[in-house]
Amino acid sequence: MTVSYSKQVATTSNAAPFLRLLLRWKGSIYKLLWKDFAVFAFLYYLFFFIYKLALSGITKILFENIANYCNEFSNLIPVAFVLGFYVSLVVSRFWEQFRSIPWPSRMALFVSALLQGNDTRGRLMRRSIMRYMSLAYVLTTSSISPPVKKRFPTLEHITKAGILLSNEQEVLEGLKTKFNTYFVPLIWAASIVARARKEGRIKDDFAVKTLIDEINEFRGKCGSLFSYDWVTVPLVYTQVVTIAVYTFFLSCLMGRQPIDVGGEEIREMYFPVFTFLQFLFYMGWLKVAETLLNPFGEDDDDFDINGLIDSNLQSSYLIVDDMHQEHPELIKDQYWDTVAIDLPYTQASQQYQKSEHHLGSAVSIKVPASQSQFVSGSVAKGSSMAKIPEEAEDGDNDSSKLLSLKSDRKTSGSVDERKTSRTDLTRSTSKLGSLRNLVSSSFQWMNRRGRRTEAEDVESGLAAVPEKNLLELKQKYQGKRRRTKDHIHDDMIFEMSDDESICSKHSTALIGGVSNEHLATKTSSEQQPKTSAGLTVGHSFQSSKAPSIVSESVKTEGNFGTMNSNEAQFVDELRDQLRELRQAIEAPKNCSAAKID
Repeated sequence: MTVSYSKQVATTSNAAPFLRLLLRWKGSIYKLLWKDFAVFAFLYYLFFFIYKLALSGITKILFENIANYCNEFSNLIPVAFVLGFYVSLVVSRFWEQFRSIPWPSRMALFVSALLQGNDTRGRLMRRSIMRYMSLAYVLTTSSISPPVKKRFPTLEHITKAGILLSNEQEVLEGLKTKFNTYFVPLIWAASIVARARKEGRIKDDFAVKTLIDEINEFRGKCGSLFSYDWVTVPLVYTQVVTIAVYTFFLSCLMGRQPIDVGGEEIREMYFPVFTFLQFLFYMGWLKVAETLLNPFGEDDDDFDINGLIDSNLQSSYLIVDDMHQEHPELIKDQYWDTVAIDLPYTQASQQYQKSEHHLGSAVSIKVPASQSQFVSGSVAKGSSMAKIPEEAEDGDNDSSKLLSLKSDRKTSGSVDERKTSRTDLTRSTSKLGSLRNLVSSSFQWMNRRGRRTEAEDVESGLAAVPEKNLLELKQKYQGKRRRTKDHIHDDMIFEMSDDESICSKHSTALIGGVSNEHLATKTSSEQQPKTSAGLTVGHSFQSSKAPSIVSESVKTEGNFGTMNSNEAQFVDELRDQLRELRQAIEAPKNCSAAKID
């Protein structure tokens, strides 16, 4: 029902199109105001003839005093101010409601592309989903739009129209709720999507999410329409604007009368032109706001919801049924061998052809050759780009460089102190990274050698690590199996950043539960077992320091059974490195240097 005149104003080279619009009746200001204007003009001339023909003496003087009073104080009513804000609010709300109208064509495209199957069941699923979308739209609009309610007054009428089936009608009527049930068909549509995924008609979960998100968006827009109908512009605002406009023109009925002063008539003549124009503008402004306040009604400029229902249902069926997986034959186009395309113009459109196109407002700027040379030393001193941090020692990884850069930015003091702390931290992180690689490779080697039993641990004098602690360590580091060596190295460094106690805690976790007594002093391979129990945490990377097994070597006895000389030497080296690691971590100086925000 919206009155469209875009075609008439497509070209505004002259005033003729707009002048012709003034002669249109449907949706015009004349159609809205002619009754109110007739009443206003009748009352104006009624008071005029009473003043001229029926009053005399003191009554005439009283009429003149009232007219002067109304004319003087009527301008105190802020009609333009109040009415302007009200109309601005209503017009913005009008466009927001139009943008909230749901369109099922987007959902139809997704359903046609993602829900596969050319059999009867696949076709039934696609058509049912789109029919449920249209049904939800009909249930929503029939609750807020009088034209739709008159078309579908009950569920029985919707069933006869073919949008709702009889069994579905029974379900809706059997719902024990007193609230609006416009969302129920959308639940049915989501259930069909889930069933199609279960049957393999939808290939992956991402496609299911796409369809469910589209259903939720459709439901949200239906809910927005229902909310706009529920919460309108505050009644007090509408009352204030209406009272202001009508009282202003009531005062004009008296204040704009042509009264006699000293035998001469003042103010307007017998036909108050400007008063009538003022009525046309202000009252027309108010009528526009009243018309747009609810665009789902029966006014000329209200939305054609019934037409949208018909077009949406037909286009939805066309997309998901007749056009499902159908497209024209793939043939090479006429521009197959070139990209220099020059589309032709008709004789009527030849005036719009351009030889040059817009390339940007700065393209035509010419820089003189004398000013086009780069200036040396253009980077300002003290900027973040002015100084590149010095490279770390050989073997440092990227994470240690990043940590040294952060430490350099945040450490206070002189330049030499910052350089010293950064270098020390870089060396520590590099050493810890190498030790971490060594420990992880030993874990893998020991796992290949096989686990010891609890009895063997008792015999060797070592307490077995509780299974709970092993499980916690495994869960903590198992999620990092697929991460790179640099990332695990970063995690180890950042875990050291809290305080000295946390550093000690994580050093114990790093070596897999080795007791402090076994790290306190170094013992010979004959007096003490060559390694500790409980090293079961695995990693996805290997160290270059992994032991090489030589069958000809001398065999020695250890916690993991028989070991050759190379293996025994590797275990001794591992113990020494772990002891150094523990001492380095427990030092307060190193712990404070490793703190990173």
